[in-house]
Amino acid sequence: MFLANLPQESISTMKNTILAAALVLGAAACSNANQPVNTPRSAQLACSQLPADSNQLVSHVLTPGSTYGARPISETRVIARAHQPKVVVGAEVAMPAPEGVTKEYLERVLTCHADTGVAAHSADPFHPASGKIRDISIESSGASLAIQIRGTNDEANREIFSRAQALTTPSTDVRVEQVGSTAAVSPL
Repeated sequence: MFLANLPQESISTMKNTILAAALVLGAAACSNANQPVNTPRSAQLACSQLPADSNQLVSHVLTPGSTYGARPISETRVIARAHQPKVVVGAEVAMPAPEGVTKEYLERVLTCHADTGVAAHSADPFHPASGKIRDISIESSGASLAIQIRGTNDEANREIFSRAQALTTPSTDVRVEQVGSTAAVSPL
């Protein structure tokens, strides 16, 4: 209604003004997209300020046998109406809550380990060889914690789950040594 009452050259001028404003805003958005985000620097600073005992906490979490179990985190991918496969998108590791450690602090320590640390051993789920960690979150339930680890791609997610399963198996470095033997056994 409003535009119908305006002369044609006013409508044309208004359209050109709107188009010019859109181009300016688009150019500004593109130039801001190329600017580095400050989050990694602040995350690196937060990680560098962790106390020295944080490495011991990572070691405790990654000690084989220190966890109750591991389960895959799955999501349904909708590819087509009749084809909706379940896909592993990470792993959830259950463990007893370490004494005197909050879930927020443990999440920060494990996130820093995944971002800036090196793999503690071959079963470290925070350093998959085929990708990176996208997200770490921790849920608490009484005296237990559930550490949820998600990777950046399908292969990394499968590897994260495989490595998380390896954490549930206690290390079996058992040696058997025979100290002595009895040569004769008396009959009853």
